[in-house]
This record gives sequence, structure tokens and C-alpha cells, in this order.
Amino acid sequence: MTMEDTQQCPKCSATCPLTARFCVKCGLALSGGAPATPHQRAHTQPLDQQALEAQHSMSSWAPSSAPPPGAVPSAAVAEPIAPVAAPPRVSAPPAPSARRVQDATSRPDAAANGASQPPARVTSAEIDKGFDDIEPHFEAISGSGDGIAGMPQDRQQVEVLFAHLAAEHLGPFRDFMVELTIGEARREWIRICSPAVNSLLEAAKKLGLSDLVGPLEVLSVELLQAQKGRGAMLEEEARTQLLNCHQELAKVLPEAFSVERESGRRDPIIVDSVLRQVPGVNKVQLDKIYAVGLTQLKMFYDAKAEDIAATTGLSLELCGLIVERFERYRRRAASIIPEPTRKAEYTQLEQLMSKLRRHNQAIDDQGRNWTRNVSKEKRKLRQARTDSWLEIQVVLARLGEAALLTRLERFPFGRKLEELEKFLERSKTDKREL
Repeated sequence: MTMEDTQQCPKCSATCPLTARFCVKCGLALSGGAPATPHQRAHTQPLDQQALEAQHSMSSWAPSSAPPPGAVPSAAVAEPIAPVAAPPRVSAPPAPSARRVQDATSRPDAAANGASQPPARVTSAEIDKGFDDIEPHFEAISGSGDGIAGMPQDRQQVEVLFAHLAAEHLGPFRDFMVELTIGEARREWIRICSPAVNSLLEAAKKLGLSDLVGPLEVLSVELLQAQKGRGAMLEEEARTQLLNCHQELAKVLPEAFSVERESGRRDPIIVDSVLRQVPGVNKVQLDKIYAVGLTQLKMFYDAKAEDIAATTGLSLELCGLIVERFERYRRRAASIIPEPTRKAEYTQLEQLMSKLRRHNQAIDDQGRNWTRNVSKEKRKLRQARTDSWLEIQVVLARLGEAALLTRLERFPFGRKLEELEKFLERSKTDKREL
């Protein structure tokens, strides 16, 4: 392809074929394309203008194209995550907007210093505006009353953008489904998730996404029905119905509804951290547990001490302590009242950071005056510091911050605390924007 056969994207400077109507990198509508008749130009020129306006408005909220990698920070070996099947009508996600890329690369020393990057988050108002922005573009390329229809790749581009908006919009719903999949879930989740599901349903209706509208309508009804129940926790019947609805939607739009990737990232971290808090569990015991494939929370929720002992060869007494520890974590997780800004988890994180800071400072102070008694006390403080860090790992995993944990793992405790302070400050800024 010669230079005469190409054009440059005005937004990201990518080189595209001269006949391309959209940038191959960022999806921006281009002025190129096959020669059109005067009648075709009369219809396509307004479409290009709509596309430009929609792309311009989306540039400020386009989500990151790559989710954080699943990584176990300690010796745990996670099961390989099965690849999510591609949806029948939605292609690979577009690249992040130019502004997001600039934010992530503006400090050349950030990666070298291990500094955690600000999360690419958008507000619900921006997401709703995004749905409104793509609606006229979708109608134009789908065809108007005079029978002029858009090119298939144009419709696919809009569907890709819709899938990304839906994925951002349904973050709380996926958290709800993760909790529902592994066990009990509080009824308050419905109050948080219903508005997002209903707004997505309205957007799908406007865009004519019939294969998505039906399952979303069923889900909306089941959420309303489940909300009428009594008690703090959802009944088993409501749990089953909601999980069935979720499975149907995950087939149609896995980018927005699939939770396997999120569970695969956070479960091994939580399992490893909880196991390491059990007295008597060290690397040898961990290796035996992971060797038989016990890496998911639900496995430990359902297992009995006798089953774990028979499978791993560990003592029945130790397996009883493991079951007890996971039951304690389960009760604690179920007691957390869900809230859009995750206030309870962030409050818990701040409290654990205070404990970690005290333990770390005490260890540093005692290191200046070594005696036999001080050395014994220092070992206790080190264990307390390790336990605080393990609990912090659990909270960060629940918040979906597996990538942050991976970065923090190689730092000393003082640097860990500095990076966590920066993370908390960014989180407070994000909540103020929301």
C-alpha cells in the first residue's frame, strides 16, 4: 500500500487505507471511502458529521481496552482462566481515547518507579450521555425511511462502543453476580443494580438490539420480584432466577455481563490471603492445597474439613481451622452493606493501613535496640504486620485492584503504605466526581 493509497487519522495519527471510513486504531470516522454518487453523498455526509460529533463526545470517557491481569501475589497458583467466548455481533474493543493514553504515559518515570496509575473510570452521567450520543449515529447507519442503509462495518463499530458503555455501566451488577455465584448476597444489591439494568434496557430498545432487549426485560422483572422479599439476604429461589437471567445475558453480551474473568482475578488472591492467616499453614501446606485444585472461594465454602483432609492429606485438625477461617470470612463479607462508592471496603482499608503503619513503625523502632526480649517481640510484630497486609490484600481484591496488588508486592512495607495512600486519595477524588 503506497502513501497515495493511505490517509492519516486526525485524532491518533494512525495510517489507514484511503478507502477506510473509520480509523483502524481509534474508530474515528474518516473522510475517505469509495467514490459515491451524488445521491449517496447526500445521505452519507450527515452521517459522517454525526460520527465525528459522537466520537468527539466519547473521547473523554472511552474506557480502557485492557482489564487488569489476573495475578496471585503470593505462592498461590490460580487455575487458568477460560477465554470468554466472543459475542455474535460485537467485535474486539476499540483502543482507549487519546486523552486516556496520554494520562497513562505522561510521566515516563512512572513505570520505572512502580507508581500506580490513576484508574480510568467514568461517571454514570458520562455513560448515559454516551448512550445518547451513539443513538442518532446508530439510527443513521441502520437505515432511514427512504431505504438508505449504512455499511455493516459501521453498525459493528457502534455496537462495539455500546458494548464498552454497557461494561462500564454494569460494574456494580457484575460485583453483585460474583457475590451471588459464590454464596449469599444482600438484598441491598438490587437497589444499586436495578437503575443500571433499566437504563441499559432503554438504550437497547432505542438502538433496536432485540437479542438483548428480551433477556434484559426478564432480568428487570426478576430484580423487581426479588426486591419484594423479606430479610437482609436473598432467598434461594430469587438467587437461582437471577443467576439464570445472568447466564442468558452473558451469552449475548459477555463484555458487560461475564464475571468469570473477575472471579478468576480476585478469588485466588482472597483464597491465598485467607489461607495464610490460618495458624499452621505454610508453603508446604499451601502447595498440597493448590495441587488438588482448591483455588476458588466457593470450593472452600462448600467443602467440609473431612473432605479437605482426605483430598490433600493434611491433618483433620488443620483442615477444621481452614474451614472455620473461610466461614469467618464468608460471614464478614455477607455483613458488608453494598453501596455504589464501596464506602465500607474503603473504610476497612483505611483502618487496616493504620494497623500496618503502627506495626511497621514499631518494628523499625525496636530494630535500633536489639536484645533477646526485643527480638522475640519483633517476631510477634512481624506476624501482626503480615496479617494486616494479608487482610489488605483481601480488601483490594474485593475492590478489583489485582493490578495494584501485583505492583505493591515487590515493595517494602513503607513503600506499600505510600502507594496505598495515593490510591486512597485518587479513590476519594473519583467518589467526589461520582
